[in-house]
Amino acid sequence: MRWQAKIGVVSLLAGMLAATGYDRADAYVQIARLTKPTPISAFRGTVAWSSYSASRHRYRLVYRTSGHTRLARVRSSAEPFDVTLGPDGGGQVVAVYSRCSRGGCDLFQYRFSSHRETVLDGPSTPRFDETTPAVWGSRLAFVRSGGPRPASVRLGTRTGARSITVGSGTPDSLNTARPERLALDARRLAYAWNAGTADDQRCAGDGLIPDLTELWLATLSPGRPVSQRLLFSGCGGASESTFADPTLKDDNLYFSYRDCCHGRKLLRRLDLATGATADTPAPAGLVAYVQDGPSAYFLLEPGATDIRLVRAVAPFGD
Repeated sequence: MRWQAKIGVVSLLAGMLAATGYDRADAYVQIARLTKPTPISAFRGTVAWSSYSASRHRYRLVYRTSGHTRLARVRSSAEPFDVTLGPDGGGQVVAVYSRCSRGGCDLFQYRFSSHRETVLDGPSTPRFDETTPAVWGSRLAFVRSGGPRPASVRLGTRTGARSITVGSGTPDSLNTARPERLALDARRLAYAWNAGTADDQRCAGDGLIPDLTELWLATLSPGRPVSQRLLFSGCGGASESTFADPTLKDDNLYFSYRDCCHGRKLLRRLDLATGATADTPAPAGLVAYVQDGPSAYFLLEPGATDIRLVRAVAPFGD
């Protein structure tokens, strides 16, 4: 996937967010206005997204850091960039993403300090599609799909060809189950798993749940096999929901979830040390969410042609 922002737009938001419980207008800063939705990622004050050109029908990779919005010096794409930011081995912020062609999908890295894009030849293969990457130091997590086997989460390095299967979630009868967004840090890997429609999952009143989404967490211990556990699954409340947008920050897992029986959308912070949770209502029209320290970035689509990328200070009230 890849997406046109009007570069350099900065303004305060007010009433659009207040209706969902966000009542501090000074806490919201508009970063960009867009014409199409886009994945977003943020790390240590840098945020990245895709900008769509209606005249060219192409997407450009855009990032904002130190108060300045810039176009990355990379080729445009027919789809929005599935970009994720993280540290390289030296602690510098880099972007990783996939590019797809008739020959399949491979992984790339963009280094902001040198404005240079490089293909990640090691984990990329000619036989399979590699997409949805996440980076932390030398480690690289990504989704591998194609061929007779179902899609799976893989863990390797940015330079090496060898990778291991972290795991997968519940399969579905339609054979469309696959991992969605990945989140990686020094010790953990989290991912949402979309298992499609599950025939035995129904809301009160016998309404069919549109999909079954799970949230998984894998523990990465040097010299030991990767172990993973299912955190949440289902639909309809705190433990039965549609989960998305995982972010790992400071021993907390942040994500959004939708009560698809009642239509509510919320944000959750899970303390991975204690298991304590904190919920807050999601802003209206939430499309994508990423946590970056005490701040958060929201992609909002309250209207059909009105898409905004905004930064929120302390959405959990801390």
